[in-house]
Amino acid sequence: MAEITREELLARYGAGERDFSKLDLRWVELQYASLRGIILSGANLSDARLFRVDLREANLTSACMTDTILEDVDLSGGNLSEAVLQGATVRRSCLTGSNFENAILAESGMDDSCLNSVNFSGAELCEVSFTRCNFRDATVNINELLGCYLTEVCLPNGEIVTNGIQD
Repeated sequence: MAEITREELLARYGAGERDFSKLDLRWVELQYASLRGIILSGANLSDARLFRVDLREANLTSACMTDTILEDVDLSGGNLSEAVLQGATVRRSCLTGSNFENAILAESGMDDSCLNSVNFSGAELCEVSFTRCNFRDATVNINELLGCYLTEVCLPNGEIVTNGIQD
């Protein structure tokens, strides 16, 4: 897996390159970047810090995002199928229409984020903490939320959970 610096990533993206598959971006810190449509399939973004980054329509299939922090990130229409986000933190982010099919989100946290029309089919959601999130029109089997921590959450069936563990 080839390593790349933040500066090189931004320069190459700015020059029109979009495919950064299977690159090593561990510990990268990105702030106020526009990376719409970037392809990071199979990339290693473990322990990365992303703040106010535009990742609309990004391809993050099979990406490793263990312990990554995403704050104020726009991942609308993103493809995170089979991605590993174990221990990740997502705050104040837009995930509308994103695909998390068969992704691993165990022990992660999603706070104040928009989950409208997100596909969580087959995703591992064990012990995920959802706080002030809306699952409107999301594809998620209510049984997949068993063991999740839900605070002020609107479930796909319209049920409002104010505080508790889904059991």
